Amino acid sequence: MSDWTWKSGAAIADDVAWLDSLGESRMGGWTPRAGAFQDDIWVLHPMYENLTPRVRGGTPGDRVRWSEVWRRNGLKLGQGMTFPPGIMWIVGPTGGNQRDGPFAKEKLILPEEDTMDAETVAALLPRLPGGTGMVHAIWDDLAAARIPRVFEENGGFERIGVHASIADIIEVTSLFGQGLHTPSNFWPEDRSWLVLTEYDLWATQVFGSTELIASLEQAPDLETLRWAPTT
Repeated sequence: MSDWTWKSGAAIADDVAWLDSLGESRMGGWTPRAGAFQDDIWVLHPMYENLTPRVRGGTPGDRVRWSEVWRRNGLKLGQGMTFPPGIMWIVGPTGGNQRDGPFAKEKLILPEEDTMDAETVAALLPRLPGGTGMVHAIWDDLAAARIPRVFEENGGFERIGVHASIADIIEVTSLFGQGLHTPSNFWPEDRSWLVLTEYDLWATQVFGSTELIASLEQAPDLETLRWAPTT
């Protein structure tokens, strides 16, 4: 994309104001408050087993569903978890090391953290109305700092945003030395849905209409989960 420009400060003030009206940012993306959208669901980033040398453009092994890993270890996916899907789900609620956790015997390539992976992008975007077209996108402070060029140009932690196609966003960010790095939040012009991939998490949360969320839940190439923290 020849005219690619990062925007920050006043240039993204309207987008940030809209996100602030929905909910709160924890520097890793905005989470809408309850009721801001009709429904929401988690899209779990893939994990793999039966590891093999990665062929260019391929996967590092056989994809295994999170639910299957939990089932064969006698656990229910997400039960007892107080944090969203991430490393704590592998090491256990009290933290520690995977070798000491409930999945000590598993040999897995763990999910992508902080960003959607290429497989999730390919499966999710075509199912979002307008998801393959122009979107508004924001990398919150921590997410922006993971893109070396942005960090260097802005001199540190600073929110950045663009109005572009997701295809262009992925193409450009994937060139910045750390691979694919999708936005913290992105949404279409009509603001009918919102995607959140928060810092430190292994899953992406999608907010939208009841019909949209139901369609994602039924998608065979996405592993989705309805989850809320255990209190």
